[in-house]
Amino acid sequence: MQFEEMQNTDNGRFPVTMTFRCTRDEREVIRRRARETGLSLSTYLRKRATGGRTNQPIQDLRDLNELKQRLGLLKTLVQADSDVRPLLNPLETLIRKMSAKVQ
Repeated sequence: MQFEEMQNTDNGRFPVTMTFRCTRDEREVIRRRARETGLSLSTYLRKRATGGRTNQPIQDLRDLNELKQRLGLLKTLVQADSDVRPLLNPLETLIRKMSAKVQ
């Protein structure tokens, strides 16, 4: 990976340029996902690489695992005999369906 520090940037916010290699197929996937989120390619890549969120809810297994973890925490907070507990069942079903699609 190459890094190049730029001296004369317009706004000084992003003075480093990065270059990396990928396949043509990977490039198209990255471009498509950036387009789907409405972000520029560089903003999309920065957000994804630094753990930031985009407006696309489930992008990969990391996102899905985070969702599963949050559901587990929510279950812990809700008592087993609570009236709220049954409301989590459709969410669990949805996560199972999304797991099958992402994997």
